[in-house]
Amino acid sequence: MIQRLWNSATFMSWGNQLVRTLGLALLLPLVLSKLPQADIVVWYLFSSLMTLQLLVDVGFLQTFSRLIAYGRGGASVADFRRIRDWESLPPSPAEPNWKSIHCVERVMLRIYSRVTLAAFIIGASIGTWALNGPISRTSDVTGSWWAWLVVLLTTCWMLFGNYFSACLLGLNQVARVQRWRMLTALLATILASITLMLGGGLFYLVAIYQITLGMNVVINIWLKRVIAERAKHETATAGEVHTVWGVVWPVAWRSGAGILMSAGLIQLSGVIYAQIGETRAIASYLLGLQLARSISAFSQAPFYSKIPVLSSLYAAHDKDEIIRLAKKGMFLAYGVFAVSFIGLGMFSEALLALIDSNVEFPGVIMWTLLGLGFFVERYGAMHIQLYTVTNHIIWHVANGVSGLIMIVIGTLLYPFLEVNAFPLALLGGYVGFYAPYSACHSYQKFGLGFFSFERSVMLPWLAIMVAGAYLIYYAKS
Repeated sequence: MIQRLWNSATFMSWGNQLVRTLGLALLLPLVLSKLPQADIVVWYLFSSLMTLQLLVDVGFLQTFSRLIAYGRGGASVADFRRIRDWESLPPSPAEPNWKSIHCVERVMLRIYSRVTLAAFIIGASIGTWALNGPISRTSDVTGSWWAWLVVLLTTCWMLFGNYFSACLLGLNQVARVQRWRMLTALLATILASITLMLGGGLFYLVAIYQITLGMNVVINIWLKRVIAERAKHETATAGEVHTVWGVVWPVAWRSGAGILMSAGLIQLSGVIYAQIGETRAIASYLLGLQLARSISAFSQAPFYSKIPVLSSLYAAHDKDEIIRLAKKGMFLAYGVFAVSFIGLGMFSEALLALIDSNVEFPGVIMWTLLGLGFFVERYGAMHIQLYTVTNHIIWHVANGVSGLIMIVIGTLLYPFLEVNAFPLALLGGYVGFYAPYSACHSYQKFGLGFFSFERSVMLPWLAIMVAGAYLIYYAKS
């Protein structure tokens, strides 16, 4: 049983997210109690800017890992262009097509070099400008700028390292990748916590945490080398490389643009509010955003760990198994999210008081809006991921339109609701377009009905979420 869990993609993904969540539970009280409010704001902004930098790659990482998964399922380079027309393709052979996998890797290496350079330029310019005001209010301005340099360099290193992650994930090495992410995250949390307890400031906290996380790239390089030694090497022609590029670019830019328009806006809301808001209110909003993001990330594991398998099953024409795995993963993901949201909302204030936190937990209205917004986002995101195994990308439309809705709602309501306008805009964008648009594509492609599929998957947990939000409001009113 131990060996089975140790090699389980879902369990290791859960373990990784659990360690990161518990790490936040361990590290966050120390940050909130040991650092001044202004330093806490900058620490959160570092996290937001890191996320924005890594979002530059989201479209490529998922696209490349999906193409490698197709190759692992036996698809040839020629099949990549026709993969959307599932029914017209003949069943792929059982063994991996190493020639198509090698071809994808060649394109990946070329692209990741350019993406990393672009991320560095964006971070060094726009990121530095965004941090200028908040860093000027910290207790150690010089140390904070050095901390930003560490964040910038290590984030670019980890961004380039996604080349190796995409290879491993596409080859269904999810358990190995997540296992090492879990272990490095655990080590980073322990070392950062010790640093704070010994009186280290923002610079030492950031440097030790980031450098330790950066070790994961070195581990992935080693893992890829181990896996590659077992692979059968076949040289790809220039024409085949060109074919892969023709498949990758239209898909990747849509994915990346869509993510930047949605998740990027969420992170950007904190950066924008940090320029205009009051330090105490900024810290409270950024704390709520960080916690909601952590819950959302933790809840992804049961479904997202199955994506490489779903892609391979799609290439093999196994529709029934795709639906079975999708329903199971989605149900567990919703459950983890709902339980975490309600539990944190009920007991967070007591926990923050226990550690004598310098930052308040968000108000009931803000926490409810954040929780419901991210829950609806999970619904839409999992369906859009299910549909994406067809290699037809609709992210740019789904996230683009919902992002515009968020901007309009946030801009119109901020003068009246102030910071609560941001989570309300998030909820409005997801309910108004992102979730229904994404789910409809998934239902239509796989022949599903909303009530027949969701009555035993999403709807029970949505009812629990609404009831939980009422309980939190009742308990704190």
